[in-house]
Amino acid sequence: MARNMSNSTPADHPDGWRPDRTDSAQPNDLAEKFRNFAVNIFGETSPLYAHLSTLAADDPDILSIAQKSPPGQPIPILLLAAVHYLLLRGEQNPIGRFFPNITAKPNAIEDSFDDFKSFCMDYRDAIEELIVTRRVQTNEVSRCACLLPGFSVAMERVWDKPLALIEIGPSAGLNLLWDRYGYDYGEEQWGNPDSPVQIFCEHRGLNFMPLPEDPVIAQRIGIDINPIDIMDDDATLWLRALIWPEHRERSRQLKAALSVARAEPPQLLAGDALDLLPSVLQSVSPDYFPIVYHTFAEYQLSAAGRQKLTEIIGKEGARRDLARVSIEGRGWPPRLEIVQYTEGSVYEEPLAGCDQHGAWIRMSR
Repeated sequence: MARNMSNSTPADHPDGWRPDRTDSAQPNDLAEKFRNFAVNIFGETSPLYAHLSTLAADDPDILSIAQKSPPGQPIPILLLAAVHYLLLRGEQNPIGRFFPNITAKPNAIEDSFDDFKSFCMDYRDAIEELIVTRRVQTNEVSRCACLLPGFSVAMERVWDKPLALIEIGPSAGLNLLWDRYGYDYGEEQWGNPDSPVQIFCEHRGLNFMPLPEDPVIAQRIGIDINPIDIMDDDATLWLRALIWPEHRERSRQLKAALSVARAEPPQLLAGDALDLLPSVLQSVSPDYFPIVYHTFAEYQLSAAGRQKLTEIIGKEGARRDLARVSIEGRGWPPRLEIVQYTEGSVYEEPLAGCDQHGAWIRMSR
C-alpha cells in the first residue's frame, strides 16, 4: 500500500539521539542532554561514556567546551569522540588508562572524571577545533546484514537486470560494498566466506529471511555532504574515534571494511543529495535497476527536505522501475522498509525491525 513518507516524524540518530534543530546549546540544555545520553544512549553499552557524561552534566568547564558544537549535532558523542580521537592519534595522558581499547587492563571508571577533565582543559583548543569542524558521521558496516533482506526483496522483480546502487549519506561508502562481505544469521549464511569482513546478525523470530542470489552490481554511487576519503588516515581515524571504546568488534569490522574499500574504492559525490540525486538517477542506464538506500540519514533533513527526497525518488519511479530501501528510526526499534516503484505503481512494505548497529533482525514479512 502506498504511503506518503513525508508524514514521518523526524528520524532518530543511529545511536538513539533525536536532533533538535532549535538547540541553542545553552548550559542548562547541555546539562540535561549529557544526563539523557548517560542514561538512555550510553547506558550499559558504554559504561565509561555513561559515567563521564553523568559528571560532565554538572561541570561548567566541560559544558563551556561542549557549547562550541554546531546546532544539530549529538553534542555528548561529538565531545567524547574528540577526546577519543586525540588518544588514538597518540596523545599520552592518564585518561587513556580508562579506555578499554587503548589499555589492556583499564582502571575503574569511577576514578576517571578528574583525569578526563584535566585532559579537556589541557587540550581545550584542539578539542574545540574538532567539535567545530568534525561531525558525528559513523559508517556502521554491520547494518549491511539488516539491509540485505531489503535488497533481496527489491530484486524479486528484476533478477535479469544489473543493479545500480545509490546510497544517501554513505560516509566512507563502506556499505556500498555489501556484496563483498560474508554474513552469518545463525541458520543461514550468505556472501563471501573468505572476506575479511564477516558479519554476524541474529535472526530473531520465525519468518523467512529473504537473501539475494548472486547480485550483479554495475554501479555504486554515494552522495554525502562530507564524504570520508578512505585513503586519508586522519579521516578514517575520526571514524574509529566515533566508535565507543568498549565496542571492539565494531572497530575490528571498520578496519576490515576499510581494507576492502581501499582495494575497490566506491564512487562518492560531495554535495547535498537533494541537489545531486535527480541527475544521478537520470544518468543510470535503462538496462540497470536502481536501488536508492539510506540508514539513519533522514535526521539530517528537515520535514521539507524529507518531502523533497520522496518527490525526487517518486518522480524517477514514475518513469522507470526502482526501489528505495531504508533503515530509519521513525519508531523504535528501527525498521527496515522498502518502497517499490513498479510500472507506475507505488508500494510500501515494512520488512523488519532491527538493531541500530545491525546486531539482530526480526522479519515481519
